[in-house]
Amino acid sequence: MDIICEDPDVTAWIRPVKAQDIHASVVSVAHVQAEILSTPIEEGREVMDLALRAFVSFARRNNALELFDEGAGSVFSRIAQLDLRVDDDEDLGDMSRMVVATAIDRNLVLIEGAQQYHGEIDGLRVEDPYR
Repeated sequence: MDIICEDPDVTAWIRPVKAQDIHASVVSVAHVQAEILSTPIEEGREVMDLALRAFVSFARRNNALELFDEGAGSVFSRIAQLDLRVDDDEDLGDMSRMVVATAIDRNLVLIEGAQQYHGEIDGLRVEDPYR
């Protein structure tokens, strides 16, 4: 969502990254789409929707749209039982766990601000674009 909304920290972080090194989980895309659909038109829903479509098109062209499949499901089943916390001590939800599982299964780096749970999952590699 920060890419779509052109967050300055994320924009500065992603600019030098090679296109072939950028991957997106279909679960993340679905989550962002849901956020956009809940945004009132007068608050820029159409602009955000166009930006998301452009990003998804980019990911498709680069074969970088990562599906939640059997391999990711296997990793998900291992982390589903863990007590994982984010920000204000909220539980890491299933959608986020699916994204994490996909990153681990594909040996990809999860791009996310620092979270409590990052050090609690074996095999999870994280890069914080806000540092």
